[in-house]
Amino acid sequence: MAVKFIKRAEVERAEIENLQKSAGVCSEIAELLCERGVNTPEKVQKFFYPKLHDMQSPFEINGVREAVERINRARENNDRILIYGDYDCDGICSVAMFLKFFAATNDFVSFYIPNRNEEGYGISVSALEAQIKSFAPDLVISVDCGITAVKEVEYVKSKGIDVIITDHHEPQNEIPDTIVVDPKTQEGIFRDYCGAGVSFKIIEAAAGIAEAMRYIGIAATATIADIVPLVSDNRVIVHYGLEAINKPDADIVYRVWKKALNLQEVKAADVMFQVAPRLNAAGRIDDASKVIGMYLTESPTEIMRMFEELTSDNNERKAICDKMIVEAREKLLSYDLTKNRIIVLKDKGWNAGTVGIAAAKIAEEFSRPTILLAEKEDGALRGSARSIPGLNLFECLSHFTKYFQSFGGHVSAVGLSLMTEDFDNFVEEVNEFALKNYENGLFLPKILYDVEISEDRLTLDFAESLTLFEPTGYGNSQPVFKLKDKNRLFFKSISTTNHIKAESGSFELVGFNMGKRLGLYTGGTETTFTASVKEFRGRRYVGGIIKADILGDEISYNKENLAYLMLMQTAHGENTPPKEFLPFDEKKFKPRDSVFGNAFICTSVETFEKAVKIADEKGFPITKNIRWTSVKNPYNRIVLLPDDDFPFDYYDNIVFLDKPSSTGYAAYLMNKFPRAEFYLYENAKETEIADLPNVSDADLRFIYVKIKDYLCYHKERNVFDLYFALKSYNFKYSPMAAYLAFSVFKELGLLTADEDGLLKIGGNKCNLSDSYIYRKYIKHT
Repeated sequence: MAVKFIKRAEVERAEIENLQKSAGVCSEIAELLCERGVNTPEKVQKFFYPKLHDMQSPFEINGVREAVERINRARENNDRILIYGDYDCDGICSVAMFLKFFAATNDFVSFYIPNRNEEGYGISVSALEAQIKSFAPDLVISVDCGITAVKEVEYVKSKGIDVIITDHHEPQNEIPDTIVVDPKTQEGIFRDYCGAGVSFKIIEAAAGIAEAMRYIGIAATATIADIVPLVSDNRVIVHYGLEAINKPDADIVYRVWKKALNLQEVKAADVMFQVAPRLNAAGRIDDASKVIGMYLTESPTEIMRMFEELTSDNNERKAICDKMIVEAREKLLSYDLTKNRIIVLKDKGWNAGTVGIAAAKIAEEFSRPTILLAEKEDGALRGSARSIPGLNLFECLSHFTKYFQSFGGHVSAVGLSLMTEDFDNFVEEVNEFALKNYENGLFLPKILYDVEISEDRLTLDFAESLTLFEPTGYGNSQPVFKLKDKNRLFFKSISTTNHIKAESGSFELVGFNMGKRLGLYTGGTETTFTASVKEFRGRRYVGGIIKADILGDEISYNKENLAYLMLMQTAHGENTPPKEFLPFDEKKFKPRDSVFGNAFICTSVETFEKAVKIADEKGFPITKNIRWTSVKNPYNRIVLLPDDDFPFDYYDNIVFLDKPSSTGYAAYLMNKFPRAEFYLYENAKETEIADLPNVSDADLRFIYVKIKDYLCYHKERNVFDLYFALKSYNFKYSPMAAYLAFSVFKELGLLTADEDGLLKIGGNKCNLSDSYIYRKYIKHT
C-alpha cells in the first residue's frame, strides 16, 4: 500500500474510441471527457459550450413554487423583508443578490449576518429577537443557512411572521416546518448548488431568467468560492458569470476588482485564490456585513476603499492562520498519528473565524480529516472540520451528534461546536469509528491523474483544446497528465530559485520548490503535471507544471552527488548519541499491521534497492524517497540519505538499515526527534564512500578562493549548480573532489546560505582540522 499514482476514473477503451470517432476529438481529449461522464456528441456540445437553456427548471426544486408565491406577494404588498445570511462568501453573495432584487419593489429590506466569532454559524433566537424588535419584518428569508433551524423557525412563526428557508447544506432528521428550498432534501434533480446558486434559481423562478442574469456574476463568485462541483447548472452559472464579470461594461464592482488585482481577465482560479479569500476574510476577522456595501454602491472610489480594507483583513487572516498551522503541527507531535485517523485539536488562543482554513491545510499535509476548535471562556468549543478525498465528513460526524451543540455542513466541510468536558470522549470515539469503518489507504496521500500521455502528443493544438474544459475546479478538476514513458528529461535550476525545469522541443516542464531533487538521480521517475499554452517573448509553447514526482523502478543514480549527501551527514561528527539503539529484529517487525509511523534510513544504494525489493515482495506498505519530501504524513517510508530537513517529526520508529554515516548524525536525529524510538538493524554495515580522490590542503585553499571569487559576482542555490558554474571558469577538479571540498567548507561555516537560501561565503576563522570530514578523508600535506 505504498503511495502511488491513481487514475481518477477508469473508462472502457471502447467508450473512448466511440467518442473519439463520433465527436471528432483526439484520444486523450475523449478520455478526459468520458472520465467526466461526457460520452456522447450531445453531451460534449453542452460541456464545451454551456447554454442557459441547459439548466434545469427552478420549479423542479421542491419548495420553489411556494417560495415564489410568497416572495411575489411580498413584492406586491411592499412587505418588510429581513434577509438572514451566513458570514462566508456564499452567504454574503446570497444576501447581496436578494437585497438588489428586492430594492426595485420594496421600501423596507434589511439583512442580518451573524458575527462568526461571537455567535457562530446559523440562525439564533437571540439574533431574531433583536431584529424583530428593531425592524419588525413581515417576512424572513434565510440564505445559505437554516435547514437545521427547527426551533428558530417556530419562534419566528410564533410572532406571526412568515419564514422561507433557502439553503444548500445537508438536512438532518427534522426539517423546519415552513417553506423550505434546499435541493439536498430531494433526489432525482441536480442538487449541488451553493447558497447563492439556490438564490439565483429562486429569482429566476420569481422574475424570469433575464432578471436573474443581473446577478449572475455574484452567483458565479459564490459558486467558485464555496467549492461546489463545477458541473451541470453550476458550470453554466460560472461560465456566464465569468463572461459577465469580464465584459467591458461589467458592473463597476468587477471592473474595480480587475484594476485592484491587475488582471486583464478574471478566471475561475482568480476568484478562488484572490477574490474569495478577501470576501471571506471580513467575516473571519471582523464583520462580514461590511462587504454587502461593495455590491450596493456605484462609487468606484468606495468600492476600491472597501477592497483595500478586505485585502488588509485577508493579510491579517493569513498571519493568524500561519501561526495556527504552526501551533497545530506542534500539538500533533504528541498526537498518535499511527493510531488516530482523524485529527481533533483545540486551543484557547485560536480564532474561531480562521480555524477552517487552518484545518484544510493540516488535512492536506497529513491526509487526515481535521477538526480544529477554538476554546471559549465558557468551556464551549467552536470550530470547523475539513475532509480528505473519499471520506464523507458530514456522514461520519453525524454518528456523534450527541456531543454537538451545533452541527451542519456537507461532504467535505463541517461546522460544529461542543463542550470541553466532552472533548476527550469525542476524540476517542470518532477515531475508533474511523479505524473500524475506513480502509488505511484512504489516509495516504492521493496522487491522482486523468490521462497517461506521451511527450510527442503534447502539441500546441492539444494544449489549446484544454481551454474548453474551463472553468475548472472542484468536480471538474484541471486535467492532470502522467508521462507515458518514465521521465528521462534533464532538469536544471531556474536561475537562482528553488525551482527546476526541463525542455524538450516545444514542451517545457517546471517543478516549483523541487530544487532538492536536482542532480540526485535521472530517469525512472513517474511524473504528473498540468499543461497549458504559454507565451514568452513571442515564443508559444506547451508549459507543464509538475504536480507530483515519485520514484519508479529504473532510477539512474548520480553517485557523486549522493556521496556529497553522505558527506554532509558525516559532517555531524563524532558526538555521542543520547541513547542506545534498540536492536531491530525483522522477524518481530510486522509492518503490515500498520501503514504509518515507521521510517527506514539507508546510506547505501545497495541497501536501499534491496529493502525496496523485499518490501515489494512481502507486500509491506512502504514508500521510497531519496533525500527529501514535502509531505508530513508519517506513512511508512524507506529513505536514502535523508537531508537534515526530512520530516521525521511524526514517526514512532526510525530504523537504520545501514550504520549511520557518523555517530554525530545519529545523535542529531535522536535530539531532534525525541518522540521516536531508534533501531539499528542487526546486520547493518558501514557504507564507504567509493572513489574519493586525494585532496590536499593546497587544493582546498585553491577551491575556496575560486568559490569566493565566483560568489562575489554570481548567485547559486546549491552546490551542484555551483560546481557546473565553476566548470565554465576553467575549474579542473572532478565533481567528487569539489563536493569533498564543499562539504568541508559547509561543515566549518565557510560556505553557508543566506535568508533566501542562496550560497554565500561565511566569515568564520577556523582551522581545517576542526572539520570531522577533513580529519577523516583529506590528505594532509
